[in-house]
Amino acid sequence: IAYQTSDKEIIHNFNKALGWFKKANPEAYMVLLD
Repeated sequence: IAYQTSDKEIIHNFNKALGWFKKANPEAYMVLLD
């Protein structure tokens, strides 16, 4: 259970950082997805 919680936290933090990156630098985000 502890591992699952930390995994979810890591994924949540990663998605939050990705969202911030997308707002801050949309061009680089598009290149990243290509």
